[in-house]
Amino acid sequence: MSVTAEGRLARLAAGQWGMLTAAQASAAGIARSTLARREKTGTLERMRPGVYRLPGTPTDRLEDIRAAWLASDPATIAHDRLASPDAVIGGAAAAWVHGIGDLYPTPYLLYTAKRRQTGHDDVRYSRRSLSASDVMILDGLPVTTPERTIADLLDEGDLSLVADALRDAERSDNDLDVPSLVGHLDTHARRLGHASGTELYAELRTRAGVDAERLQDLVVSTDLTERLTAEIGEQMQRVLAPIIDDMNARTAAMVSDILAPVQKQLAEQVEWMIAPVTKARAGDLTRNLPRVMLPQSALPKIALPPATEAMLRDLAERGGGLPPQTGDRPARQKRSGRVDEDTNNEENE
Repeated sequence: MSVTAEGRLARLAAGQWGMLTAAQASAAGIARSTLARREKTGTLERMRPGVYRLPGTPTDRLEDIRAAWLASDPATIAHDRLASPDAVIGGAAAAWVHGIGDLYPTPYLLYTAKRRQTGHDDVRYSRRSLSASDVMILDGLPVTTPERTIADLLDEGDLSLVADALRDAERSDNDLDVPSLVGHLDTHARRLGHASGTELYAELRTRAGVDAERLQDLVVSTDLTERLTAEIGEQMQRVLAPIIDDMNARTAAMVSDILAPVQKQLAEQVEWMIAPVTKARAGDLTRNLPRVMLPQSALPKIALPPATEAMLRDLAERGGGLPPQTGDRPARQKRSGRVDEDTNNEENE
């Protein structure tokens, strides 16, 4: 193959992910025999009938869908088709491009404005009129928007698979246009037993667990738990305050009635303990107290004056010490008589 042909192939593949079609090569003056020879030598890789790829081109998970889309209009360069796409990737294939859901993309669904047929098992066409708002360019391919894709999946899979796609779309960085999605779901709602697209959307969210995951993420990444706890605590205090006050009042009254006899008994015991001790109580206390024997060395010896000692000896000699205290009058008379007798004796002497 000449250098000129090599450059033509490279220019064709440059804007088409390293791919080109046999129809495009023919329009550029490259014979089919050249493509066949290059395929045999391994310098050109055949992707599908009529579609080739230059060696060294990086591979990715979308290469088969790209080759199928190029084959849907092989004579037109990809860039020229994007302004007004004649074939738009939809359904599970679109979900595969968006990276949502768990549906396998084949057979690749292509929406077209006119009825078309294909002899390839891995591609199917569906006549569908799409508005410009339902189509977007993603990775160089015209695909239905996530909202339109999720709604269209209801024609292909069950609700669980569609819910998975919704879950992935909700997780993606791109914001999902919920009003647009609900509008698309309206056309499927009654067939699936729902009154509106809003109800169908709610069921899909429930199946996908979107709200539970978002709440969990919110709790983990924010202080929502603390705020909810504080708010609930304040509300509970406001609600329970009158009830608690009433219960406290009732409890205080009940406790007062129950403890009144006990309080009276305690007051009497305290009064008995702090009141002046009467003689009877003192006697009781004295009898109840143990007798303590002091050692002889506890008190110091008392040295009496000589005059006092003489008086005490005199009293002892008279035999009786101090006179008895009972019968004060006779004792006084007896003593008086003795004094008079002593006086007379002194006078006689």
